Amino acid sequence: MSKPIRIALVGATGLIGMTLIRMAVHRPDIRIIAISRREISLPRGARMEVLIADPGNWDDAIAAANADVLVCALGTTWKKAGKDEAAFRAVDQDLVVACGRAAKAAGIRQMIAISSVGADAMAKNFYLKVKGETEQLLGKIG
Repeated sequence: MSKPIRIALVGATGLIGMTLIRMAVHRPDIRIIAISRREISLPRGARMEVLIADPGNWDDAIAAANADVLVCALGTTWKKAGKDEAAFRAVDQDLVVACGRAAKAAGIRQMIAISSVGADAMAKNFYLKVKGETEQLLGKIG
């Protein structure tokens, strides 16, 4: 049997992150290393590591994960951001791009970033504009 694919996961406590974790249960070909700012309630049968770190230190945690792939399922809601554009952008753009840069610096060969249907840097809708801008910034990282 070949070595399992190591997936570093940021955004593990959200809908997409928890779905990925559940899908990996009983998959010996996948090893998830979640990077989180808090403890995670894991589903039964999950065989994974959880690295707890402040988002300001996620670059170190991403490097320590020694992953093949980074899955970034980070995101907040307009309501959770207090309807504050800067607070929303801090998570959905700044933190996502910082994770992409950290993955590149750590030698991770691939990043999967969860975005949005209709993401467009030229959109009038703030949410879609931020998602589109983020995709462009990630593309520049390489």
